[in-house]
Amino acid sequence: MDWEDICKKNNVDSSFLKEFRPSAGLRLLNYGEFLAAKERLTSYQLGFNLLPIFIDNEKSVVAIYTNDIFKGKVVVYEDEPYPDFSPDFRNINSFLNAYHQCLRKGEFHHLYCLEYAIEYSPGITEPEPLLLEACWKYIEKDIFASDIQRDVVYRTAIFLTPNDQRERLLPFIQSPFVDEQKNSRIVDVALYSLGGQQPYSPAKPLVEALLKKKEYKEHFLRDNLFEGAFKKKTIDDEDDLLSMIVLAVRTDRQAMGCAIVIAALTILYIAAIFLLFPIENALMHLFILFIIAMIAFTIFTIK
Repeated sequence: MDWEDICKKNNVDSSFLKEFRPSAGLRLLNYGEFLAAKERLTSYQLGFNLLPIFIDNEKSVVAIYTNDIFKGKVVVYEDEPYPDFSPDFRNINSFLNAYHQCLRKGEFHHLYCLEYAIEYSPGITEPEPLLLEACWKYIEKDIFASDIQRDVVYRTAIFLTPNDQRERLLPFIQSPFVDEQKNSRIVDVALYSLGGQQPYSPAKPLVEALLKKKEYKEHFLRDNLFEGAFKKKTIDDEDDLLSMIVLAVRTDRQAMGCAIVIAALTILYIAAIFLLFPIENALMHLFILFIIAMIAFTIFTIK
């Protein structure tokens, strides 16, 4: 398969082919795999051109954007019904650097091993103001070839939005945006950007309101948002709290019951002394009262 020619036809610099070191975990696509990947990409109606190049032993593919606002960006994707085509690396050289570094350490087995090196994620993405504004222009026009293309543009815009401009993201966690199912993956990224590792305080009441919605009550990010501010109590926590309450109530009841029984038995005993069995020895009286108290206490402290 002539990869030099394929790169030339797609306006991609082929110099990376000389640098690439194949391994048991990553290689160039063969002809059949290339055609299948191209056909599959066409079916997604991405709206941008992607050139599939590498494949790992888990069938994940590395592709490069060849046109429009993402030209030169590299994405790692899986062949699934709704893949994520958001850029992962700034360019092919950046991807290869991460791959070769991992390979030298003997730590590369498949593309999942490069997750730590991904360059596009909320809070860590380096500024790309031109690409950011290009994404926002797409968003403002709201004309997309498919929901998948829409996802890519929105998510990339969120990745690239600087922390001091995150007020632009607030509509992405409010109605009516959150009420549309097609926006769910965009909402996920917006939530992470606004409430994740570097929380954005003005978003906190909006996040709280969102998590009260039925669709978001069990959101997978919930426990990690705003440093655990919305974390639900676990079953163990609830059991511990319930046990403490029951113990307190039981202790109060035991104390009260014990007092009542002691009082009742004491009254009966005193009545018996004077009416039926007069006893002249004061120590005997005290001893019998002590026995009564111990019996009552034992009865009401048994679990």
